[in-house]
Amino acid sequence: LGETSLIDDARDKSLKTQKALNSIVELSIADAQVCRQTERILAKLKEFTAKADVIYTDLSMQLKDDNSVEPAKAAGGDINEKVAELAAQTKDIRVEIQILSEVFNNDFQAELSGLATTIRYWHYLNIIIFIIVVIGSLVLVSLIIDRSITRPLRKTVMLADNMAQEIGRASCRERV
Repeated sequence: LGETSLIDDARDKSLKTQKALNSIVELSIADAQVCRQTERILAKLKEFTAKADVIYTDLSMQLKDDNSVEPAKAAGGDINEKVAELAAQTKDIRVEIQILSEVFNNDFQAELSGLATTIRYWHYLNIIIFIIVVIGSLVLVSLIIDRSITRPLRKTVMLADNMAQEIGRASCRERV
């Protein structure tokens, strides 16, 4: 507890968490449940930071003034009691953050489910469009083949039939 870097690190993390939670509150104004939960955590975290600042200040002053082994006493009582209070409050904050995490997880799962349904819908729509395009392409190819190959062949067959009929008529006339 006497190391300044440990105390500063804990305080910095607490302040960073407060900033993050403030950002969540600003982003989640539309979601009342998330907003309420985040505000509760933020209030507890601010209270925790304020208490921790008092204890850290008292503890650091005592460590500077006295290097004795006797139990540390703060202005409001035993530091060990205040540390125990902070530990209990930390547990409460952890529970609140877990609840917030579950709310986010549930919202995220619902959002993913909706997204999966939308993707499935678009997938089926794309399949239907693909089938329509393939059928349209086949009809177009059929029309092109009909115009470029089948019609000239029909004309050739009709011409051949006409010529065969003319030849047959001419040979009948010669016989007569």
